[in-house]
Amino acid sequence: MKPEPIDLDALKREAEGTGDCVVQRAWLARVHEELSALRAIQERLGSCFGLPPGQTL
Repeated sequence: MKPEPIDLDALKREAEGTGDCVVQRAWLARVHEELSALRAIQERLGSCFGLPPGQTL
């Protein structure tokens, strides 16, 4: 079974939200930024982190 991709929009909403949160919102914001950048690299180059072509984050 292929894992479901991380919903970057939902992650960003959590990072910008208010109220109780199990992890720090600054960490969520950083994760969102890094994953967004990696997906852009993967789309441009076809690979990142040495993943085989076609394998996604």
